[in-house]
Amino acid sequence: MVAGLVGFPLKAGAASPERVVFAGSLVPPPAEAAATMHLLRKNQTQTTMELEIPLRMRNYAEFTQKVASGKVVSHAEMERRYLPLESDYAALRKWFLKEGFEITLVDSSRLALFVRGTVDQIQKSFNTEVVEVSVEGVSYKSARTAPSMPADVAGSVLGINGLQPYLKFHKKVSSVEPNFSNRAPYLIGEITGAYNANNLGVTGAGQKIGILIDTVPNDDDLIQFWLINGISQSINNIEKINVTGVQLPPLGVEETLDVEWSSGIAPGAKVRVYAAGSLTFVDINKSLLRIISDLPSQPQLQQLSISLGIGETYLPISVLQAETQYFATIANSGVSILVSSGDEGSNPDQSNDGHATGPLQVEYFSSDPSVTSVGGTNLYLNPTTGQRSSEVGWSGSGGGLSRLFSRPSWQVGIGVPAGTDRLAPDLSLVGGSPTPAYIYFRGQGYSVAGTSWSAPVWAGFCALINEARAKLSQPPLGLLNPRIYPLLGTDSFRDVITGNNGAYRAGSGYDLVTGVGVPDVAVLLQTLTGQNSGASIREVNPSIGAFAASVTIIGNNLSGATSVKFNGTEAVITSNLSTQIVTAVPVGASTGKVTVEVASGTVESPNEFTVTGEAVLPAPGVYEGLINFIQGDGNGYFKANVTRTNRFTAQIKINGKVYSFAGAFSQSGNSHVKLSQDTGDIVVDLSFIGSQDSPRIAGVLYVGGRLGTLSASRPFYSVAQPAPQQGSYTLLLIPDPQSYPSPQFPQGYGYGRLKVSAAGQVKFSGKLGDAQSLSSSTLLKSGGLFPIYSPLYKKPLGGIAGELFFKEDPAVSDCAGSVAWIRPAQSSGVYSEGFVIKNLAVIGSRYAAPQKETRVLDWAEGAGKLMLSEGNLPTPLEADLLLSLSNKITLESENVNKLSIVINAPTGIFQGSFIHSVSRSKTLFSGALLQVQGTAGGVFLIVNKSGAIQLSPR
Repeated sequence: MVAGLVGFPLKAGAASPERVVFAGSLVPPPAEAAATMHLLRKNQTQTTMELEIPLRMRNYAEFTQKVASGKVVSHAEMERRYLPLESDYAALRKWFLKEGFEITLVDSSRLALFVRGTVDQIQKSFNTEVVEVSVEGVSYKSARTAPSMPADVAGSVLGINGLQPYLKFHKKVSSVEPNFSNRAPYLIGEITGAYNANNLGVTGAGQKIGILIDTVPNDDDLIQFWLINGISQSINNIEKINVTGVQLPPLGVEETLDVEWSSGIAPGAKVRVYAAGSLTFVDINKSLLRIISDLPSQPQLQQLSISLGIGETYLPISVLQAETQYFATIANSGVSILVSSGDEGSNPDQSNDGHATGPLQVEYFSSDPSVTSVGGTNLYLNPTTGQRSSEVGWSGSGGGLSRLFSRPSWQVGIGVPAGTDRLAPDLSLVGGSPTPAYIYFRGQGYSVAGTSWSAPVWAGFCALINEARAKLSQPPLGLLNPRIYPLLGTDSFRDVITGNNGAYRAGSGYDLVTGVGVPDVAVLLQTLTGQNSGASIREVNPSIGAFAASVTIIGNNLSGATSVKFNGTEAVITSNLSTQIVTAVPVGASTGKVTVEVASGTVESPNEFTVTGEAVLPAPGVYEGLINFIQGDGNGYFKANVTRTNRFTAQIKINGKVYSFAGAFSQSGNSHVKLSQDTGDIVVDLSFIGSQDSPRIAGVLYVGGRLGTLSASRPFYSVAQPAPQQGSYTLLLIPDPQSYPSPQFPQGYGYGRLKVSAAGQVKFSGKLGDAQSLSSSTLLKSGGLFPIYSPLYKKPLGGIAGELFFKEDPAVSDCAGSVAWIRPAQSSGVYSEGFVIKNLAVIGSRYAAPQKETRVLDWAEGAGKLMLSEGNLPTPLEADLLLSLSNKITLESENVNKLSIVINAPTGIFQGSFIHSVSRSKTLFSGALLQVQGTAGGVFLIVNKSGAIQLSPR
């Protein structure tokens, strides 16, 4: 889901060269920063800031697919096909030097360039505005408007990172308390005993464990910890790397915990601490690049533990795009990356103070598809025997659905919920605050809890397994996830079925609190080294399906399979690992055993696979969905009518243009269509995926050299099965003014009205912040999803597109989602320079016309406040108002602006007007009421710029 391009071309003026704006390099500031924001004095513009300029890898999607499949790409192939070009890197360096910047770090892999310049240089070169803000009592220089660069050097650039230096990664230590048989705080031997990691015949010898953090631990603390735990370790095995060369921060708990426990679990291993000097994005990314550059000379570095993170909603997209490239590159070198999932459950906030008050989200780094996300549990031992008596999911264990990454191919198995989002965590280990760890810190024993404990212990376990693999001349584990998901429900993992992290509960199989569960290390080591008995099939999942349905065969020692047969009928192997084979039910198969041929012979499934007969694929019906382009601007819509004979007629709409075509699906559920147009060929590849109960069509399009993806599904509701969401709703479309230059960006709230019929027909009509009206009609899908698509404008065309959904548990709003808004540059009129807005947030709530003598908004005594802002108003216009029981609005304060508001109570739409303080002309406004929230928002337009109107209770 992460977009391939975060900048968009923008004409800065008739005589100005084209520039690329990097909107994804900033996120909205927290309320504290926004409230303290003020312009810089002239003498403040000579202070300096260090920035990271990440470059886009070539053929990145192809590269990540190879990493996910366990393939290792050689350095020569990386240079030839994937790393950024030397010419692009050289051009970038030349431009920064010409602009007067200091080059602070040159990366040998060309993944990023680091520069330092004065605030004055940054404002001029990036065409941005830098202001001063205060966060937690500290003042920072921070960009207020999105940066841009000339198009001739920006083509390979992902963004400009470091422009909001108050944004930092957070450590994942949940609690620290001063300080003891078989009860918390736990020692090394108690944990290795609980997870069956004793007497394995390995110590991690020949391995190195990397730790990414800001500073280094104290040697005396480490030595005392090893003595207390009876660990034979040496201080000579601890390597400390000061990445940035600055004076490191004072000693902290996090690095002490990471090094003590990873070195204690794997006492034969070395630990290499990468101290970044700070937790800023720039310094952490320098450290990741240092790790990449070290890997050729550090072949023993095969596991990396990271106990840092930040909620996905707080992370600039260009930072994420840089780091996901770094992680994929590290994983490609055979490194298992273990990352704490977080200590604030399902709703981490930006303060990292242990209060889960943020939006429903997962934390990054743990959501990256190239890392293994480690959740936390509460572990209880029998005080007499030391045996594990019970284990439950910890309330602070981070987990949920990623907003940014698509579901990796390996994330399948028992309990994995349906959907297309990356899920976290992947696995778990003790970490909860009720059952903490023992550490030795600053000459004293302490109890420490958090997933910061879980991750380094898992890194130690990986070092033990990698030593065992090395003894058998096997390659390192690398990305752990494709190896562990096939082991769901096996003896390698213990299922944790109780506990919750807020929004999600632990349960049988995979869950969003503990992942696949906690390890039985002895069994896991045997499985991942192939030392269990010969090839075997343990399970075929699912055990029933129609022709072309995807099937996963789970077992041991299955790598190198030459044949898979369903009751004698040959199937196609699409993925083959030691512990799993992915295939599809072949045409002509019948119910019977599944067999796999490997070098040692033929193995057979324990149970029969049931073929559900002559099922027609895909399922007939009308399929609708959105088209999203990976690179470049644009949006589109797809609709296909599929018959019972597998034939279809379809339309695609791209930026308002309609293309019609027809075709047929093969027995394997695929179709390939080429449309010849005057502007070039359009190639459409479609595939049926899903099942008879929940069918879906996925596809890719190649249009004018651009790659687009589509996903379409059938209507779910009917008169016989009415939609529970039927009714009326009002919506606000909320822009992000901090991410776009004000002169080119509408400041007001777009709004609209949504009506859902019993049969699931969804009709939306509304108005945007540039006064453009829009409408969309579609059908409600399974799970309450529905797409919004409306081509807008003419010569050239633009549009708005996105996916919205109804919530099972409304909480703040009944429906939500986001849409992409494209307004092309036009010769005249409102916002003539155009813009591309990604992630225009949508919130909506059910609307019901008020009964007689009932206020349409539930305000105490009808007392409310109105505020108009932006729209060339020199200052916001505020007024106190009263809402009567007949839903008439009157103003309490002196009405010098002749302000009036009329509410259409049956629809929830309001209209009004006021005299603009600048133009002195009558200005009209309109908007929508959100009954659930007790507020309202809308938009007014004046002097070719919009403003926002808000109504709220007093």
